Amino acid sequence: MKPIALAAAAATLLLSASASAQDVSWSGEISSAVGTGIWKCADSTCPLTNYNNRNVFRLKLDASITEQVVAVGELSIRNVNESTVESADDSTSVDNVQPIDLIIMNAYVEGYDVLPGFDLKVGAQRIQWGTADGYRPTDRINAFDLQDPVYFDRRLPSVAATGTYHVGDFSFSASWIPFFTPSLLAPELVDIATSEEATDTIEVDLGDDDPPDIRNLRTRTFLPDGELNDMQYAVRAVWNAPIADFSLGYFYGRDTLPNLDGEVIPESFFSTEEIDIVATLQYPKLHMIATDARGPIAAGITGWFEMAFVIPDRTQVVITEQRLLDLQRLNIIDNVDGPVEADVQTGDPYPSFVVGLDRSFGDITYVNLQYLYGFLFERNPSDLHHYAILNLRFPSYDNWIEFDTRGGMEANPDLDAFGWLASGRLTTRFADVFRFSLLAALQNGQKDTTLRLFRPISEIRIEAGAKF
Repeated sequence: MKPIALAAAAATLLLSASASAQDVSWSGEISSAVGTGIWKCADSTCPLTNYNNRNVFRLKLDASITEQVVAVGELSIRNVNESTVESADDSTSVDNVQPIDLIIMNAYVEGYDVLPGFDLKVGAQRIQWGTADGYRPTDRINAFDLQDPVYFDRRLPSVAATGTYHVGDFSFSASWIPFFTPSLLAPELVDIATSEEATDTIEVDLGDDDPPDIRNLRTRTFLPDGELNDMQYAVRAVWNAPIADFSLGYFYGRDTLPNLDGEVIPESFFSTEEIDIVATLQYPKLHMIATDARGPIAAGITGWFEMAFVIPDRTQVVITEQRLLDLQRLNIIDNVDGPVEADVQTGDPYPSFVVGLDRSFGDITYVNLQYLYGFLFERNPSDLHHYAILNLRFPSYDNWIEFDTRGGMEANPDLDAFGWLASGRLTTRFADVFRFSLLAALQNGQKDTTLRLFRPISEIRIEAGAKF
């Protein structure tokens, strides 16, 4: 069934349900955005950025079936501003002329006090861990939704069954996630996840001081087989103490971001200076112990701490002996001494954590300061970088206009390479329903910094949206 047909069916169900029952409510939002890249500008022209969520129609259903049973359904229809017509035949397909994606955001049934003090939620759901603002190191159960890479806190739902037992100030939950969902990436983030690591691998494996440049990189991806041992599990205990909220959890599952693991195939040599390669991507298993705490400190200041201790599987890339012999016959390398392997992820445990403080000054200023150790695609103890991030928000007294700005600095482990990020958003609202925003986001850095890799997603953007 096409996304439009699914959306029409969902809208019909929502309308009929809301008309026939007082305990059913529905809501939604329509938004649109257009942006232009910053660092790719050349010759007085700048490319438009078209992440796959530029025009969004979202619908949400909340149904209280009984006093103890609720059902929630939420879907998002996304359309980019750019057609994908590449041939005359493509122009006959509405899927190419007006590409549309349908994403299920929530689809679950939850029962309260199914047994005394025990709640049960089954279906596509968000299992949120962590207490930090923005990027949370422990929030790794659900896959990332990085179709708009400016936002690092968005996640896709996972099909799961979650049981929670409440007793006093404590709650204990367990989640069973039978199916694996990979993260949804913008094209620029696919390049970050693969090309840099693949280039380094070629340099190591060929043992050449001047390795060939990678002209094109293709990837082949292997998903889990869906067997019993591929199922994921999570358990968590939460204590809502008088002084603060604390939690301790354990997760066994997979990294939802792709990782190089397997054979790297050199191909299509055009000269000794250029090469095409094929890299293998997989989603390695990991264990994670997670803890966090959040509570008031003094003088209106709230503080939090969150840490993920990750024990990942080891991943390697390899160029087989036969591939190397082919390179030797082409006079690309001189000697072959068996296959060559290189670690991408060493398998050594590592911590990633964030510490933060925030405070509101009346209704006109909000200040948030965080220190982060370890970020996206940093998966080895020696790869973890330092980040300091300051967020300032200045709303007007009636919330008609708001300015939100964020700035940050990055330092590599040796403290000899630095990156930076800066963003600002000016938003106006009307009747608390319609919003209009102007956003600018920039990130860059010196060589060997993660923020340098995120440079291609820097942009200036206009957004508009309305809730109903």
